[in-house]
Amino acid sequence: MTADSRPLEGRPTVVVSSRGASYEPGTPTEGRDHAVPMLRIVLGTALGMDVAVITTSLTLAETVPALADQRDRSRDELAAAHREAAELAARLGTA
Repeated sequence: MTADSRPLEGRPTVVVSSRGASYEPGTPTEGRDHAVPMLRIVLGTALGMDVAVITTSLTLAETVPALADQRDRSRDELAAAHREAAELAARLGTA
């Protein structure tokens, strides 16, 4: 590919993904994240962009009784995602 066919090559992009469950190995929903891998392929591989991904899982823990035991983890992941987003914003804002 030429530079003309990839005008966004090297540019930063941020994908933010919230997941109601967890897609970790060994969980019932393992392997069900179809969005982030595809975005990495399209944005990163095809367009050559510098892809950063921020994820938070178990967002349904606050409302789904079966996930209630995961609420602390859900809150911790959300707080970490907020911190990561702020750090990326600060870094990308000065680039």
